[in-house]
Amino acid sequence: MDYRLLRAFTAVFEEKNMTAAAQRCHVSQPALSASIRQLEEQLNVTLFIRQPKGVALTDEARRLYPSARRLVNELQNLPTLFAQQGGAVSLSVGLMADLGQYWQSQLIAECYAALPGLQLTLLQGCAGDMRIDRDDALCDDDLFFPLLDDAYHLAVSARHPFAQQVREAISSEQSLTLADVPAQEWLACHASASYQRIMGVLSQHSLVLTPKGTTDNHQQLAAMLNAGLGIGLLPQSLLADWPTLLHCPVPELALSRRVGWCYSVEAARNPAVQQIIQHFTHGTATDAEPSEPESLLRC
Repeated sequence: MDYRLLRAFTAVFEEKNMTAAAQRCHVSQPALSASIRQLEEQLNVTLFIRQPKGVALTDEARRLYPSARRLVNELQNLPTLFAQQGGAVSLSVGLMADLGQYWQSQLIAECYAALPGLQLTLLQGCAGDMRIDRDDALCDDDLFFPLLDDAYHLAVSARHPFAQQVREAISSEQSLTLADVPAQEWLACHASASYQRIMGVLSQHSLVLTPKGTTDNHQQLAAMLNAGLGIGLLPQSLLADWPTLLHCPVPELALSRRVGWCYSVEAARNPAVQQIIQHFTHGTATDAEPSEPESLLRC
């Protein structure tokens, strides 16, 4: 792959304007357009849709950009590669509120493994050079690198009367159904993106859910469940922090949230961000459960 084609592509992707990208690359606009056409022909895809004022990004362009930006940066940074050895690397990472502590600790360990000399700053919510969040919480033009498909499980305290049925389902490897769950015992996280999906699935089964209690986040819901106050749905990664809760999947719901790295196009130029993404690219799936603590990899 020609470096000049990738450099032209990243410039157009970031500027969203052929004229501005041509000026940035110090080439004429026809020459830049020819480079983009050549790249599109090599990949057999359409990367940009030309508009009267600039260009629109296609899904193929969004898929290509992280790899293209990393390759361009690696080549641009070659002259300083050895001069930078041993230096400290600063990185700030925002963490979503409902991220399990066990899973979070694995994530932090992998960041330090990816970047020797890392000076890491953890922030709350939508902040930092990059952040961990759901794929449905992206800002405009954010890039997303998936880490975990986090399935929702039915959870209940071992002290709750329904716990025996959950134990039996786990031991017999038989699935619980929605009809098995006492409707009057539901607790719900109404601020969760999954809440409306849960309500929709229940209505399809002619079941009406009137929660006996609601919360703003999954951590609060886990605390209520742990107190034996009812039955609810929690993401599997969070359940690793609550070993006193019994839990099992409910196939009729089949709900999950996709969690991963979120970062802006501008942040993608940051060498530290690139190295983090490159590190996780070489893995497989991030474990939600603590059965294999050594693996924190991409799905």
